[in-house]
Amino acid sequence: MLLASFTSVPYYLEMVRLMYERVPRSRLPLLPSHLTHPVVQMVVVHQARQHHRLTNLTHGLYLVCGEGVAPGGAVLQATCLHTTSPPPSCSPV
Repeated sequence: MLLASFTSVPYYLEMVRLMYERVPRSRLPLLPSHLTHPVVQMVVVHQARQHHRLTNLTHGLYLVCGEGVAPGGAVLQATCLHTTSPPPSCSPV
């Protein structure tokens, strides 16, 4: 599970477009355009500080990108980061 946090979101943002994809460690993509089949989620912005959980991810390296979308669909800002989804916890049998 990964947690995406939106902090100090400008009041004029309507949504955040999250795009993420598991990527091989041997070829780290640098831009959202390098993603081949990203999962895309639209998250409605309700408040200035907001969290969104990405669940059911397999263990591995991910490129996660977020785009701030204004009413009308214009992208106002965008950023990407590499992060690792931890392995699932081992539960006692």
